[in-house]
Amino acid sequence: MQTIRIYTSQAPHVVGQEVLLEYAIEDFLARVTRLKPWYRARYEALLTDMENHFSQLLRRPVPLAAFTNLLIDHWLDIQYPNPLAGQVVEEFQKYLLEWNWIESPKSVSI
Repeated sequence: MQTIRIYTSQAPHVVGQEVLLEYAIEDFLARVTRLKPWYRARYEALLTDMENHFSQLLRRPVPLAAFTNLLIDHWLDIQYPNPLAGQVVEEFQKYLLEWNWIESPKSVSI
């Protein structure tokens, strides 16, 4: 039996449509780069690569609900040994929780 963490989206500022990963990435980049503009290009490149990778796996635009540790770990394995990839994902996850894009993860056994 495998346990995965599932993030549920609550993004209250996206109304009447499915919350996509790209919306959260755009908002994250806008907020982070206001404080650290020198990170923009590197963060944007990594997050865009991650979104494109997920999109190819899912064959459609990526809903934020698909942003699970299973997909994240798969992408990080591909990025290894790039330490910035893990840092960006960690910072992005903290942002998602802090700004109420997602709720705290819940463990689910499958």
